[in-house]
Order: sequence, then structure tokens, then C-alpha cells
Amino acid sequence: MQVPQQPKSFPPDSIARIVLESCQEAAAAGEVPAAAVICDPENWSVLAAERNRILELRDPTAHAELLCIRAACAAAESERLPPDLVLVSALEPCLMCSGAVVHARLSGVIFFAPTLKGPGLERILEQSRDGALLNHYPETRQWETFQSEYQSLLREFFRERRSS
Repeated sequence: MQVPQQPKSFPPDSIARIVLESCQEAAAAGEVPAAAVICDPENWSVLAAERNRILELRDPTAHAELLCIRAACAAAESERLPPDLVLVSALEPCLMCSGAVVHARLSGVIFFAPTLKGPGLERILEQSRDGALLNHYPETRQWETFQSEYQSLLREFFRERRSS
């Protein structure tokens, strides 16, 4: 089995800007501000970019990560993604999105902020390694440079939501 090559560095800041702008679009639409892109770490070209669309599509599975994986798979005309692709997400993938990350065979996930509600991708991978429960373990890294900016956006979104 060929081991996917892992990204040597974080993406350029322009990738983070795409994610953060998509988060702002989600918030403006009343969605939880979450967004993701799938990139080729060779040159950091964007293959798919999405934001949360749960309310818009009336679909509880319309998380940014899942929509992004679906778009990239459609573009690749395959149920699995080509090796070496990386998901860059504002928020660490949730339990549902983590399953999709594993099944899509993404080589890595880079996120700005860890999830604080329920198990996130890192915890799921850590707990399943002992029993070798998964057939694929993507690399995960937190891109802390953008954590504060993203968390401010999240706090403001929920503050406004509670006050209305």
C-alpha cells in the first residue's frame, strides 16, 4: 500500500482567507460559520470550497466538510479522493465529518480551532489507533495562526444569535 505524502508546511495564508470569507458568508446566511477547502498540497491549488448549508438545504448533513468532499469526489468522478489531498477546515471535523474524511481517504486535515462539542477528528483517531479500528488515519494539524480570528467570528455569531 502506498503511503500518501504528507504536506511539508501549512498552506499559504490565501487559503485561510478563502475559508474565513466563506465562514463570514455562512454567518450572514444564518448558518454556523464553518467552511472548508480541499487542496493539493503540491501547489495548494483549491479543488473544492464549501461552507455550512444546513439551513439553506434543510439537510442536517450539509456541513462544509461533507459538501467539500462531495464536490471534490464529483470532480474526480470517484467515491474516493486521489491520494495526497488535504482538507483545510475552520473547525476540527465533527464525528460525522470525521467518518467522511476517513472514507474519502484524505491524507491530511488542517483546522483552525478544535471542536469543543463532542468528539472531534483528533480524539476519534487517537482512540481508534489502539485497536486499529480504522483502515485510514489522516494526519491532523491545528493551524493556530488563525484560531483567534476564527473563534472571534464564532463568538460573535452565537452572541448575536442568543440576543435575537
